[in-house]
Amino acid sequence: MAIDPSGRSTEEVVDEIVGETELGADVSFECVGLNETFKTAVESIRKGGRAVILGVFKCLTSFNAKGLVVGEKSIVGSVSHSADDFCRGISLIASGRVDVGPMITSRVGLEEIIERGFEELAKNREGHVKILAVMN
Repeated sequence: MAIDPSGRSTEEVVDEIVGETELGADVSFECVGLNETFKTAVESIRKGGRAVILGVFKCLTSFNAKGLVVGEKSIVGSVSHSADDFCRGISLIASGRVDVGPMITSRVGLEEIIERGFEELAKNREGHVKILAVMN
Protein backbone atom coordinates (compact mmCIF):
# COMPACT_ATOMS: atom_id res chain seq x y z
CA MET A 1 0.00 0.00 0.00
CA ALA A 2 1.33 3.44 -0.90
CA ILE A 3 -0.15 6.61 0.57
CA ASP A 4 0.04 10.11 -0.90
CA PRO A 5 0.19 12.40 2.14
CA SER A 6 0.02 15.64 0.13
CA GLY A 7 -2.09 18.30 1.79
CA ARG A 8 -2.98 16.16 4.81
CA SER A 9 -1.81 16.14 8.39
CA THR A 10 0.30 13.36 9.87
CA GLU A 11 -2.68 12.30 11.96
CA GLU A 12 -4.94 11.97 8.89
CA VAL A 13 -2.37 9.84 7.06
CA VAL A 14 -1.74 7.63 10.10
CA ASP A 15 -5.50 7.20 10.59
CA GLU A 16 -5.85 6.08 6.95
CA ILE A 17 -3.03 3.56 7.23
CA VAL A 18 -4.29 2.15 10.52
CA GLY A 19 -7.83 2.05 9.10
CA GLU A 20 -6.69 0.08 6.05
CA THR A 21 -4.48 -2.33 8.01
CA GLU A 22 -6.46 -2.52 11.29
CA LEU A 23 -3.34 -2.52 13.49
CA GLY A 24 -0.88 -0.43 11.47
CA ALA A 25 1.68 -1.34 8.86
CA ASP A 26 4.20 -4.11 9.46
CA VAL A 27 6.91 -2.01 7.81
CA SER A 28 7.05 1.59 6.65
CA PHE A 29 9.66 3.27 4.45
CA GLU A 30 10.53 6.93 4.90
CA CYS A 31 12.22 8.10 1.70
CA VAL A 32 11.85 11.89 1.81
CA GLY A 33 13.87 13.15 4.76
CA LEU A 34 11.28 15.44 6.39
CA ASN A 35 10.13 15.58 10.02
CA GLU A 36 6.51 14.99 8.96
CA THR A 37 7.28 11.87 6.93
CA PHE A 38 9.54 10.52 9.69
CA LYS A 39 6.73 10.95 12.22
CA THR A 40 4.24 9.31 9.85
CA ALA A 41 6.57 6.37 9.21
CA VAL A 42 6.99 5.67 12.93
CA GLU A 43 3.41 6.33 14.03
CA SER A 44 1.82 4.29 11.24
CA ILE A 45 3.48 0.98 12.10
CA ARG A 46 1.84 -1.62 14.33
CA LYS A 47 3.14 -2.77 17.68
CA GLY A 48 6.42 -4.55 16.94
CA GLY A 49 6.59 -2.95 13.48
CA ARG A 50 9.64 -1.53 11.75
CA ALA A 51 10.22 1.90 10.20
CA VAL A 52 13.03 1.92 7.63
CA ILE A 53 14.51 5.38 7.21
CA LEU A 54 16.06 6.01 3.78
CA GLY A 55 15.54 9.77 3.39
CA VAL A 56 18.43 12.17 3.87
CA PHE A 57 17.53 14.75 6.51
CA LYS A 58 18.82 18.33 6.41
CA CYS A 59 17.77 19.02 10.00
CA LEU A 60 17.33 17.29 13.34
CA THR A 61 14.08 15.44 13.90
CA SER A 62 12.14 14.50 17.02
CA PHE A 63 9.44 11.96 17.74
CA ASN A 64 7.46 10.48 20.62
CA ALA A 65 9.96 8.05 22.14
CA LYS A 66 7.31 6.77 24.56
CA GLY A 67 5.25 5.50 21.61
CA LEU A 68 8.36 3.79 20.29
CA VAL A 69 9.03 2.00 23.58
CA VAL A 70 5.43 1.11 24.47
CA GLY A 71 4.78 0.00 20.89
CA GLU A 72 7.97 -2.10 20.81
CA LYS A 73 8.71 -0.52 17.43
CA SER A 74 12.03 -0.56 15.59
CA ILE A 75 13.64 2.21 13.57
CA VAL A 76 16.30 1.16 11.10
CA GLY A 77 18.46 3.44 9.01
CA SER A 78 19.46 2.26 5.56
CA VAL A 79 21.52 3.53 2.67
CA SER A 80 19.44 3.02 -0.43
CA HIS A 81 22.26 1.81 -2.67
CA SER A 82 25.78 0.46 -2.86
CA ALA A 83 28.62 1.05 -5.32
CA ASP A 84 27.69 -2.24 -7.04
CA ASP A 85 24.15 -0.93 -7.52
CA PHE A 86 25.51 2.02 -9.49
CA CYS A 87 27.57 -0.28 -11.72
CA ARG A 88 24.56 -2.53 -12.37
CA GLY A 89 22.37 0.48 -13.05
CA ILE A 90 24.81 1.97 -15.54
CA SER A 91 25.06 -1.40 -17.32
CA LEU A 92 21.26 -1.69 -17.55
CA ILE A 93 20.95 1.83 -18.97
CA ALA A 94 23.87 1.39 -21.39
CA SER A 95 22.43 -1.89 -22.70
CA GLY A 96 19.03 -0.27 -23.31
CA ARG A 97 17.26 -2.66 -20.94
CA VAL A 98 16.15 0.28 -18.81
CA ASP A 99 14.77 3.43 -20.45
CA VAL A 100 15.48 6.43 -18.23
CA GLY A 101 14.16 8.94 -20.78
CA PRO A 102 10.86 9.57 -18.98
CA MET A 103 12.72 10.47 -15.78
CA ILE A 104 14.90 13.15 -17.37
CA THR A 105 12.99 16.39 -16.86
CA SER A 106 15.69 18.72 -18.22
CA ARG A 107 19.09 18.75 -19.91
CA VAL A 108 21.81 21.31 -19.23
CA GLY A 109 25.34 21.81 -20.47
CA LEU A 110 28.21 21.24 -18.05
CA GLU A 111 28.99 24.96 -18.07
CA GLU A 112 25.45 25.63 -16.77
CA ILE A 113 25.27 22.84 -14.21
CA ILE A 114 25.32 25.14 -11.18
CA GLU A 115 22.74 27.72 -12.29
CA ARG A 116 20.41 25.59 -14.40
CA GLY A 117 21.10 22.25 -12.69
CA PHE A 118 21.78 22.33 -8.95
CA GLU A 119 20.07 25.64 -8.22
CA GLU A 120 17.03 24.64 -10.29
CA LEU A 121 16.72 21.37 -8.39
CA ALA A 122 17.05 23.19 -5.07
CA LYS A 123 14.38 25.77 -5.98
CA ASN A 124 11.99 23.48 -7.87
CA ARG A 125 12.27 19.96 -6.41
CA GLU A 126 8.67 19.10 -7.26
CA GLY A 127 9.15 20.04 -10.91
CA HIS A 128 12.05 17.70 -11.61
CA VAL A 129 12.98 14.06 -11.32
CA LYS A 130 16.46 14.20 -12.87
CA ILE A 131 18.38 16.92 -14.68
CA LEU A 132 20.92 15.47 -17.08
CA ALA A 133 24.26 17.24 -17.51
CA VAL A 134 25.50 16.93 -21.09
CA MET A 135 28.78 17.81 -22.75
CA ASN A 136 28.39 20.30 -25.58
